[in-house]
Amino acid sequence: MAERDTTITELPEPRRPAPVEAVTPTATPHHLGPTRTSSPHAGSSHVGSPHAAGAEPEVSGLTVLAYGIGGLGLAGRFLHLWLVQQKGLVVSAGEVLGITFAVLLGVSVIGTVRRAQRR
Repeated sequence: MAERDTTITELPEPRRPAPVEAVTPTATPHHLGPTRTSSPHAGSSHVGSPHAAGAEPEVSGLTVLAYGIGGLGLAGRFLHLWLVQQKGLVVSAGEVLGITFAVLLGVSVIGTVRRAQRR
């Protein structure tokens, strides 16, 4: 039998990407505060506000608590339907999803009405 060559050959070095130059942002993020120009009245009046372009308004702690309680209530309703009333898994999930859709639709309508009243 012929002997095999068992020497290890070196692999070429992998290519490295070219270094990227630092890019200076053109807009100041809203958490850094408003940007000032030469005149205090120059520029947009919405600079730095939480409702500026792309920024989402903060959610209050009470709203987060209400969402948490609602989620626990829906989970409890699902378990009650499935385990206590012994309805099927799919039927229980379907009823809870229907309730969830109705609640989210109501929250959306209320939010739209409140936002329209502020303008």
